[in-house]
Amino acid sequence: MLMKKLLFFCFAAVASLALVIGSGTTLNAMETDNPAPVHEMPPYAYFFQWLPGVSAQVPVSYGSLLLSSPKDLNSEMPEENKLKSPFSDEQIAVEAVETAVGTVYVWRFPEPERVPLCLFAAFVPRDGKYTYYTIEKSFEDCWVLGHMTDEAHSNYGTVERPADASAFVELLDKAGLLAGEKEPNASFVPARSKE
Repeated sequence: MLMKKLLFFCFAAVASLALVIGSGTTLNAMETDNPAPVHEMPPYAYFFQWLPGVSAQVPVSYGSLLLSSPKDLNSEMPEENKLKSPFSDEQIAVEAVETAVGTVYVWRFPEPERVPLCLFAAFVPRDGKYTYYTIEKSFEDCWVLGHMTDEAHSNYGTVERPADASAFVELLDKAGLLAGEKEPNASFVPARSKE
């Protein structure tokens, strides 16, 4: 338990550098002993700042502890940082898919209501940490295979909507992304990265 708390502290410190709440308050300004109110993360910030920022700090050796259930990254860790996920733990289904590169953890979210929110997020082991890929709702009933780092939101093109976690991992494999072999079709740097 002590190791888990230490990991939470380290992950939150790194994630706080990039996460901006809708009010403009950063995580750094909200220490756990601060009586500030809890801020609900907007879905975009959750999908494209919180999850990629925190998951990129998870060592592969801790994947089964922190990514096999939404509890830690979705509710406990945000709560310790005066944040609230836009999803309850019960709304997120998690599946571990075994691949040639290791276990890929796939989180399935409720059907997205608007562009570019996510139906799936995959945490792919690479170089001892996790790389974050998404299936994002796009225009005209299209779906986009996406990727997010602390620097850019990338697009690998439109794809068929995967039926389940295994189909999503199969898409990643066919695209060469499990092995990190493909460059994105397009990328943009969100305005928050320039601050």
